Amino acid sequence: MYKKDCKGEFYIDYTKTIMNCEDIIGHYSREDVDIFKTIQATDEERKLIEQAITELLKRKLSNNDSFGHSGIQNSVVFSDSTLIIKDYPSIRWSSFEKLVHQVTKQ
Repeated sequence: MYKKDCKGEFYIDYTKTIMNCEDIIGHYSREDVDIFKTIQATDEERKLIEQAITELLKRKLSNNDSFGHSGIQNSVVFSDSTLIIKDYPSIRWSSFEKLVHQVTKQ
């Protein structure tokens, strides 16, 4: 999620790469993605982003288990003026799932 300029609207870039379990090495060497779209964020989507961040934070702070699988990834990162959310499913992150559904139906 980002702004194209300081006073502009927020935009969401959505990318999805489909895992090919038959060719793991080839999958990780791919540089392309299967789905890419950019949408202008609505107020509802901005609220869903806030809910997803809050839910992930609460889960991370209350989870005493450590995962041994290094491929599991749920993260929210601020990089300059960009907000980056990544999810390699490991939990039922319902707020994020709602956001993905909202973005992908457009």
